[in-house]
Amino acid sequence: MSCPVHERSDTLYLISRWVVCPVLRLGFWMKVEGRENIPEGAAILAPNHTSYMDPPVVGCAAWPRRCCYMGKAPLFRIPLLGWYIRRVGCFPVHQNTADRQALRTALECLRLGELLIMFPEGTRSGDGYLIEPQTGVALLAKMSGAPVVPTAIIGTREILPADPRLPRWHRLMVVFGEPMFYEQFAQDFESDRQAREAFSHKLMRRIGEMMESRGYRAFRPESTEDRR
Repeated sequence: MSCPVHERSDTLYLISRWVVCPVLRLGFWMKVEGRENIPEGAAILAPNHTSYMDPPVVGCAAWPRRCCYMGKAPLFRIPLLGWYIRRVGCFPVHQNTADRQALRTALECLRLGELLIMFPEGTRSGDGYLIEPQTGVALLAKMSGAPVVPTAIIGTREILPADPRLPRWHRLMVVFGEPMFYEQFAQDFESDRQAREAFSHKLMRRIGEMMESRGYRAFRPESTEDRR
């Protein structure tokens, strides 16, 4: 499989940006904070995930940097949609399995100095609360050396939720936090597994703290005392 950077159509990417970004900024009053925290060169943008809107919202928030995306494999079998998302820099990942091809593609994107959007939860949260993270982001950070930017998305669930409700208006916000570096973090742990798990939970905690500091509940009430 080619890297999505090579398959990406610059023309289609720009057209999509010119169409989608004004809709988000004017129609939903999208506000972006912390864009200066996105480093130059390769980086992993790691957002919470509650809606199909999340990838284009983060992509617009990160502009003028362009992004590559991971998307679940069934989406690529949908006529026209599969063609389109490939041309704007998305590549498939098979969930609930060790997808080595997706890992190689992600590493190639980072090697080329791109921004990679990857959701640490691995799937959408149905109720808006953060869910248990997987360790894929930590693994990519370890293998690539790329910094991880905690990213909080606020408002997409209210507009286009995971459950089958009609969309409605809500203000959008994207907050980019300070980058995290796996190599510095891992020095405090005896095993790589411990380091990846701890890094993943600290990443989610930072995302949740950014959400809650802006008045949006991120942590389930019953698990508040168990935050790591």
